[in-house]
Amino acid sequence: TGDYLTIPYVTAEMDWWATDSTHEMWVKAASWTTWQSATNNLPGAMANGSPTTANQYRGFGPIASGAVEFMYWNGSTIKLTTASTLSLNTWHHLAFTHRLSDGRIEIFIDGVSAANGTKAGTPQSSGSEPWAIGQQDTNCCVGNIAGARFTQEGDRHNAVAFTPDTFR
Repeated sequence: TGDYLTIPYVTAEMDWWATDSTHEMWVKAASWTTWQSATNNLPGAMANGSPTTANQYRGFGPIASGAVEFMYWNGSTIKLTTASTLSLNTWHHLAFTHRLSDGRIEIFIDGVSAANGTKAGTPQSSGSEPWAIGQQDTNCCVGNIAGARFTQEGDRHNAVAFTPDTFR
C-alpha cells in the first residue's frame, strides 16, 4: 500500500512495438478497485506514465472489474481487455506479448491466452515519463506485485499456452 517503483524510460529498450516483446508480472489483491488510474480508468500495475498525474502512454494490469487490460496511446486510446477476470486473494501470472512479424498482441492469464488482437497505428511513448510499477495517477495498486519485467528478448510465449516462471 503506497509503495511504487519508477525507472527512467529508455526509448530504445522499452518501445514494445519496435520488436518482439513481453511484459509480465505476478499479482495478488483483496480488491482490484485501486489498480487503475483514478482519472481515466487505465491499468496502472505497469505503465509508461506518471505515477502522480493522468499522463499515460501505455499500461498493463488488472482493472477494477478484475479483468486484465493492455492499453496504449497512438493518438487515441487503444485497449485489449480480457473477458475473464482474476480471482481475489490468489497469485496470478499476467503476460502481454507483441509479435513484430505480424503485429499480434496477446494477454495471458496464468499461462493461458485470454485476449488477442493486432497492433493498430503507431504507438507512442514518452521518455519524459518513467516506467512506473505499482501506481498510476495517484491510485496505488493495493496488493502485491512480484517478478515484474519487460523484455525484448523475443516473444517469450509466442501465442501458445505455457507454464509461468515462478517468482519465489
